[in-house]
Amino acid sequence: MMPTVTKNLIIINVLVFFGTIVAQRYGLDLTNYLGLHFFLASDFNPAQLITYMFMHGGFSHIFFNMFAVFMFGPILEQTWGPKRFLFYYILCGIGAGLIQEGVQYIQYVTELSHYAQVNIGTGVIPMEEYLNMMTTVGASGAVYAILLAFGMLFPNNRLFIFPLPFPIKAKFFVIGYAAIELWSGLANSAGDNVAHFAHLGGMLFGLILILYWRKKAITMGHIIADLKETFRRGNIFIQLIYINVGIFIIGTLINVFLRLFEVSTPDIFGIFALPASFIGFIHQPWSLFTYMFMHAGILHILFNMLWLYWFGSLFLYFFSAKHLRGLYVLGGICGGLLYMVAYNVFPLFSSQVAGATLVGASASVLAIVAATAYREPNYRVQLFLFGAIRLKYLALIVIGIDVLSITSSNAGGHIAHLGGALAGLWFAASLSKGTDLTSWINRILDGFISLFQKKTWKRKPKMKVHYGNSATGREKDYDYNAQKKAQSDEVDRILEKLKKSGYDSLTTEEKKSLFDASKR
Repeated sequence: MMPTVTKNLIIINVLVFFGTIVAQRYGLDLTNYLGLHFFLASDFNPAQLITYMFMHGGFSHIFFNMFAVFMFGPILEQTWGPKRFLFYYILCGIGAGLIQEGVQYIQYVTELSHYAQVNIGTGVIPMEEYLNMMTTVGASGAVYAILLAFGMLFPNNRLFIFPLPFPIKAKFFVIGYAAIELWSGLANSAGDNVAHFAHLGGMLFGLILILYWRKKAITMGHIIADLKETFRRGNIFIQLIYINVGIFIIGTLINVFLRLFEVSTPDIFGIFALPASFIGFIHQPWSLFTYMFMHAGILHILFNMLWLYWFGSLFLYFFSAKHLRGLYVLGGICGGLLYMVAYNVFPLFSSQVAGATLVGASASVLAIVAATAYREPNYRVQLFLFGAIRLKYLALIVIGIDVLSITSSNAGGHIAHLGGALAGLWFAASLSKGTDLTSWINRILDGFISLFQKKTWKRKPKMKVHYGNSATGREKDYDYNAQKKAQSDEVDRILEKLKKSGYDSLTTEEKKSLFDASKR
């Protein structure tokens, strides 16, 4: 049975939504009275900081908000109790409204305060009328606070999020959602009417309230340790996904910071993108490698990493982890080279070659797809909406789309895809004849990685011969055996705990001890 507060919140929101629709038929706009207006507008009322969170702008708006309340609300209400949950919901909704008001005030001071009229596209209206149009509605701020609370209270619970084909821990889901909202809010895309900063405001007030209740600061130590452990234990395609996502997050944070100071970021990140011009490439030859780890946006990296996850796991059924690592780089190199050659050879691209650049792991991923399809052409994979399809047909469709799209607005990307696919076919065909095209790449990567390993720089101890009495030797043997026995007992205890409670129940020290023991 659904808890009382959660149930009543959903009922109230639904009743107000349908009440708004009915009122509109009689010429009464409830949004004008109950929606949150900008505080400098004549229609603003302080009570709107509460009423706005029960208003919604459409069916999809209320559906997804109430679905989130239905999914996560009962768990929080049962954990905290009804009074605390209701207090948290209302306070975070008010906090979201306050943050939105603050953001709108900054926008007004920096962009609007100097004008008496505003052009809204369909005509010019007085500033006072425009300020009354700045209205916020929706429970999203409170809903995002609920998501944050769930992520903090149950950080290791795994959630299935469409369209991801694998479960994701709640803490990473919350961090990802917050990053998307921050990116979207700062991007301020034309036609985007979503109050992204209200969402972040709800999460911010929720974070402060939870920390206050806990009366201690939350640390990122366990999250970082968990990420490091997952990276070390993961397959090579998981490690590549971690590297790509990590670079994207760091780049996004740097971009956000620089934009606050109005520093142009394209010039900074351009040194890692692959230029189409040969002269530009001579000035930054490293970009032939770095470009395959850079991405232009969230959707760009999302779909590339999904393909890498799906076909990376399939690739390892037929090839080794080092083959995948080497082919990822080989596909990126071949895709980048074909991209530069095409832009400098074909007259169609002559006007673009000076300023065009390439980023993305698409060529590397297509190399993995093509190699897998060559190795097992009749292997069937399940596709959403299409059912089972053989790999050879999937590869032909993808390559065919790229061939037909080489004159489109993203011509460089499609040309690079073709280069990566050709590299994958070349690799698989050569390996079937006994030649590994990725061996030289793996030797270089192994040498580079060894530079950051302690054992590379650690001096080997000189051999020494000690003479002493046998009693001292027996004491050392006893101490050594006792230490080994203690270590063995500790590993047995950790394994027993792992068997009973699962891997997530282990502490950071226990995970490290278990990992060290596995290497001995």
